[in-house]
Amino acid sequence: MGSNKTQSVLSFFIHSHNRSLLLVITLFLLIPPFIPLSQAHIEIMENQGPQRYIILFEETSVLETLLDNRYTQERSNLFSLNDSFAQMTELFSNVTRTQEEHKQSILSKMKDDPTFTLSSFLSWTINGCIIETKKPSRIEALKKLPGIKDIKVDEKQIVVQNNSIDSYQYQTAFNNQTSTIPLLTSTGKNITIAFFDTGVDYTHPALKDKFIGGYDFVDNDTDVFDDHGHGTHVTGIALGRSLDETLWTGGVAPDAQFYSYKVMDENGVGSVSAMLQAFDHAMDPDQDGDPSDHVHIISISAGDPNGRSDDLLSQAANNAVRAGICVIAAAGNNGPGYATISSPGIAEYVIAVGATTNNGQIASFSSRGSYTYERIKPDVIAPGVDVVSTWIDGGYHSLSGTSMATPYVAGICALYLAQYPEWSPLEVIMALRMQTTSLGLDRLTEGYGFLDVNTLGILPHSPPIAWIKQIRHSGYERIVVEGLIKGDNVSSYQCFITDVDSRNEWSMTYSISTEETQDDLCIVDTSGFIPGIYIVRLFVQSISIGSSDHLFINIEGMNQSTINVMYPMKVEESTHFSVSIHTSESRFICSVFLVPFKHPQIRFGSVQLFKAPFIHRESVNIEGSLYVFALGTGFPMITKKSITIYSVSNV
Repeated sequence: MGSNKTQSVLSFFIHSHNRSLLLVITLFLLIPPFIPLSQAHIEIMENQGPQRYIILFEETSVLETLLDNRYTQERSNLFSLNDSFAQMTELFSNVTRTQEEHKQSILSKMKDDPTFTLSSFLSWTINGCIIETKKPSRIEALKKLPGIKDIKVDEKQIVVQNNSIDSYQYQTAFNNQTSTIPLLTSTGKNITIAFFDTGVDYTHPALKDKFIGGYDFVDNDTDVFDDHGHGTHVTGIALGRSLDETLWTGGVAPDAQFYSYKVMDENGVGSVSAMLQAFDHAMDPDQDGDPSDHVHIISISAGDPNGRSDDLLSQAANNAVRAGICVIAAAGNNGPGYATISSPGIAEYVIAVGATTNNGQIASFSSRGSYTYERIKPDVIAPGVDVVSTWIDGGYHSLSGTSMATPYVAGICALYLAQYPEWSPLEVIMALRMQTTSLGLDRLTEGYGFLDVNTLGILPHSPPIAWIKQIRHSGYERIVVEGLIKGDNVSSYQCFITDVDSRNEWSMTYSISTEETQDDLCIVDTSGFIPGIYIVRLFVQSISIGSSDHLFINIEGMNQSTINVMYPMKVEESTHFSVSIHTSESRFICSVFLVPFKHPQIRFGSVQLFKAPFIHRESVNIEGSLYVFALGTGFPMITKKSITIYSVSNV
């Protein structure tokens, strides 16, 4: 009887779905296209204010040119360019010379457009320029000029990553944590952090002695005063100095100094071009063509929720890291759904930070990763709820968001770089992973784990680097792991593989004694593997410590269909949680969530939202079962997943 009822529900949904689709198609065919969409769009834009564009040149940027040469000639010296400043200055001169040639051809082409302006050039991380015009119809003509690679519309899509503004508070568990640093002796001295945000209140007593300078890319001047509050707040979390611990206990790295680059306006909204200009200034703060004064850390509590790992922001961030700058970015506040990490946090070498509550649970709004990202994102999670920090006009305020967790991690990076100034960004990342603690959540939610400033330890030597560059298929039923192994004390490495549902049950595929290497690390025979998502783990051992890296890979069998489910391993009672389902071929998806003595929940589609039931008994956890059905041609696909529902009183 239950089976017939389920079939009726599915039949109704399918037929209703088809009727709705038919109605939409009919309306679309009946409405005549009086004006072509592209022409209508152009006319609307020309009647409004000027539109900003990013022109990309065919020649590579300073860093791309140097890094490409370094990669082929001295591959072991990646992620540290401190010995290349003279060469970088020469390359900068070459890039600016060709940019001047492009400038003349662009101005010549647009000379009869009175609305056209060429505002600035990008040289270090991206090679291009920024223009404005009220005549978008002229852009096609610019694309045909020699040396123009592409032209992109500069959308205002960068948003701050604070979840809410709470009432004034003066003490939180997070602030109590930052008051002492028991294991690391450093306080961030001689380290500079660049904040890409809404500016800063540089007159604030906790910040004014630490402010070096910056630039306002919103109003194009040197006054970066914060007219929103968000930038002042995140700056204080990372490095603010407490003047009265009854009000506020101070930031993570109180002896660090900072630059403020204003990339977002009073509404907390900014553009891609402003962020790209900020990257250029962080590479060369005094803009003299000599990058020896580049910042050590970039902290970005903002992002593009629609960004990709290969977009302009991600490219610029990756290039900055490869040049020796640690880049930390907010994961985003689009949780609890999966595949919601913002750019540039989604970029390969950027440390994406999720947020936790004061009682050590994941914040519901914290963005989650996806198996389709390949890399584990977020990288780490840190305190980000009800965080008290500096505010405009000399005050203190409480905010929540991955925005708040990001400068916390940036401050921790400052502590390590002050203690170990010779470390590269990848060595800092390895150290952070060693210091994390798992909260028992899935990897797409907590990444490598939770970071707590109170538990940071002094390492016996620099951590070895374990980095999987890619996993490629080599023929049928075989994959090749390509990666980077680097360090002064490397003794061996191991490769492991497991399916995503096995959690920590790893199968070793390779174990070999080695020193530094960068190329193919191991070959894995997948002939006996069940199709699905797997995780490859690379572990590198040095004298007394080890580092690891993980990468997802989809292993499909010959002519076999697969179904992959992203779901939380644990959820709190009475809270909503998201499930994301991917199949190797187009199928109708239905899921049923069953909990003992509770009504079943039925959902449809590739992204589904469920609610964990309330647990009446204290100190009891309940196991729920999620059944996923994928229906289509051939046999139906069915899988079962277990989800633990825990009581708040049992935390």
